[in-house]
Amino acid sequence: MEESINKNFIVFSLCNIEYAVDISYIKEIIKLREIVQVPKSPDFVEGIVQLRDEIVAIIDLAKRLKIDNTSINLKKRKIIIVNLSERILGLQVDSVGEVLKVSDDQIHPVPQTIATVDINYLKGVIKIEDRVILLMNIDKILSVDELCELAANS
Repeated sequence: MEESINKNFIVFSLCNIEYAVDISYIKEIIKLREIVQVPKSPDFVEGIVQLRDEIVAIIDLAKRLKIDNTSINLKKRKIIIVNLSERILGLQVDSVGEVLKVSDDQIHPVPQTIATVDINYLKGVIKIEDRVILLMNIDKILSVDELCELAANS
């Protein structure tokens, strides 16, 4: 019998929807702070922040995923600092929950009914008890061109 492998994920929310990201991408989680806007940047780029000795571009993940997020309390928002294609990037989210240990048999494919929609950023669906958590494919959040453009602007 094959043994199931456990993986750790950070769970966060956007507009009351739970998402998870593999913990290996996470550098740290910080409180929302003052963000310096960068002119002529894409609408989902909130701007940049200084994080110790680095300048980090901040992506509003709700805007990037085209989720209406206007009713969320700004004071509770967090920034998840991730390593993405050897670049440091901040993902602004509504809140960060727990570290979740998930076995392979709890991760299911994206349902075929929505697989035709542009959902490259989804890797699967985690089902735990009565919870359904969307598993992010963090490598697909931004295209290579968008990553290069962010690097040039920050």
